[in-house]
Amino acid sequence: MKYNIFINQKALTELTPKITLSEAAILDYLFFICSSENEKIIKQRIEQSNEYFTWVNLSTLLEDLPLLHFKNISSISEKITKLEKFGYVKTFFLPNEAGRKLYIRLTELSNSLFVETNKTYSPTQRPYSPARSDNTTTYNTTIKNAKDKSFALSNKKIKKNPFEPINLDEEIKKLIDDPRRHMHIIGLFLREVPPSAATYGALRTSIKRNVRVASQLEGYPDKLILDAMAYAESEANENKFDWTLETALKKINRC
Repeated sequence: MKYNIFINQKALTELTPKITLSEAAILDYLFFICSSENEKIIKQRIEQSNEYFTWVNLSTLLEDLPLLHFKNISSISEKITKLEKFGYVKTFFLPNEAGRKLYIRLTELSNSLFVETNKTYSPTQRPYSPARSDNTTTYNTTIKNAKDKSFALSNKKIKKNPFEPINLDEEIKKLIDDPRRHMHIIGLFLREVPPSAATYGALRTSIKRNVRVASQLEGYPDKLILDAMAYAESEANENKFDWTLETALKKINRC
């Protein structure tokens, strides 16, 4: 089961074309799957016309969203067809023994539901990081769109060559010092789980993968986020699995 559903209500009310709350919940689930770093899910991605699509198991989706009260897969299919008609997703099918497998790619139009802007923190929510000592700091995340947000690094002089080597420690420090709250959180995470390859391309990919979850963590202070990361890492070491920022988000209420 997907325990949490994250929907930007302000964006949903202003969204055009309009979609229902249940359709927004499905879109959140698809966003979660399509941006997942889980190795099994990554293996289920295919390239079609220079775009990557992720396989979505509708039976699993039906089980993971019990509050939507859908009775069968066809009900989910109708909602996804509507989302595609409105331009929020793209679909692609491949035949298999059972009929055909559904692959999905989200469009930029859908990203507005998962981006929070102009987030302000009160003194009681001051980040824990020693580098941030001003209790009245306002973290302004006015990013024009999710694509810019995904690829924007704290240093704007990014080399075009994705294979250009970088000093990873310096780049992570820049992220931690970034005034944008979501980038700061990504920096905290990458400090704990650095990208395997120290290149601009690897760093941009790591940032892009973590933007959505980092945005969902913007309302939590650093102390709680760091505790959740430590909790996730401890559990991962004990049970021998790779933890992610998504894992820390799921654990945050237990800290």
